[in-house]
Amino acid sequence: GVNVLILFSSIIMIKTYNLSYLKLDLDFSLLVSFFLFPLLDATRLFLIRSLYFGQPFRPDNNHIHHKLLNKFKLVKTLIFLNLQNLVIISFYLTNFNSFFAILFSVMYYIFLLRLAKKSNV
Repeated sequence: GVNVLILFSSIIMIKTYNLSYLKLDLDFSLLVSFFLFPLLDATRLFLIRSLYFGQPFRPDNNHIHHKLLNKFKLVKTLIFLNLQNLVIISFYLTNFNSFFAILFSVMYYIFLLRLAKKSNV
């Protein structure tokens, strides 16, 4: 379901970028930073499932959004997940170096994983 939607939206964004439908000066690394978060999560899950279970495409509730939902309510989880996109957009609007957008995405993903693992004690 959602993977098909992500695939189509990715193709549309890349086509739009390549054909310059939008008259924006988009940096390719900025587009990569938008897709980096789900790509990191999918890669992490693929490796964990392959190494520990031997079935990389086995469904489970180990995605970062499931971990955050188990720890926090829906609204907080949505805020955590959408904050990354807001920061990426602000990097673009302020002409910030797009390398930092990618670095932020990786660091924020690691931060959310650690936040979801911490106990409520």
